[in-house]
Amino acid sequence: MTNPEFRVQVMPYVEESKKLESCGENCFYIFELIQAPGIDDRQYLLRFRWSKTEKKGVNQYTAKWGATDERMPEDRPDTVTLTRMMGSWKLRSVGDGDETRFTYQCHLDLGGNVPDFMANDSAVGNSIEFLINLGELCE
Repeated sequence: MTNPEFRVQVMPYVEESKKLESCGENCFYIFELIQAPGIDDRQYLLRFRWSKTEKKGVNQYTAKWGATDERMPEDRPDTVTLTRMMGSWKLRSVGDGDETRFTYQCHLDLGGNVPDFMANDSAVGNSIEFLINLGELCE
């Protein structure tokens, strides 16, 4: 799940996702382009960090990301650059390790002239689609 190509497969409307450079151990920058119907394209640069821990037989994988305006690779015409986006996911083994609890959060401001009600409605639908895509990929 730390592979940028994975994000194109599971994240709705993500048309391009590429790893740019490292920002430390278990940290890198990702440039992404979103092409969603009815709005101008969106681009953003994320600082993506992840970790793996094990305590008392419980494995946990965590990733956190946030938009940054550092090192934006290019400014594309007719594309809105998002500067307010953050999120995380957490995979945690439960029971005897034969199940996994998955927690996903994402907060963003689409910018431009997108009304809040549209952004909120699409966020719910996109989260559901993301989970469906993730489940299909895991099978």
